[in-house]
Amino acid sequence: MSQKIKILIPILFFIISLTIIFFFLFFFKKNKTLVELVKEPVVLDIETIIEENLFPNDLSQDGISNEEKIALGLDPTEYDTDRDGLSDWYEINVSGTDPLNPDTDGDGLTDGQEVLIFGTDPLNPDTDGDGFPDGQEVEAGFSPLCAGPVLLFEPCPEN
Repeated sequence: MSQKIKILIPILFFIISLTIIFFFLFFFKKNKTLVELVKEPVVLDIETIIEENLFPNDLSQDGISNEEKIALGLDPTEYDTDRDGLSDWYEINVSGTDPLNPDTDGDGLTDGQEVLIFGTDPLNPDTDGDGFPDGQEVEAGFSPLCAGPVLLFEPCPEN
């Protein structure tokens, strides 16, 4: 290689590097970052959400309209008002439990625990009819589905 080319290669490399650096600096200077664009967070209250129709009929997206939830005394922004693990819609339309009471039958297990974990009746405090509330049986380590001393999650004996 000639002497001129040996000198020009590092100079060209330097010029190209500077061009790339200035391009990125200019680009990021012109286009603000997300943090710069959102200087103040936008906080929407329930009235604003309803007035601006952001979620037209169902704020909680659980299948019950805002108007129905308000009429029932439920929070239109909550999917599960009583926070028992069952949606308000499920409690009203399927299980028949109270969406304002996490333990409808008062047995010590939430409605969600009864339906989703233990398979007990959330409307009956003593699913197996043995005289012990479902919650008391679970706490003691016994099955609330079997009358008699059967350990939790063990199958009930055949009669």
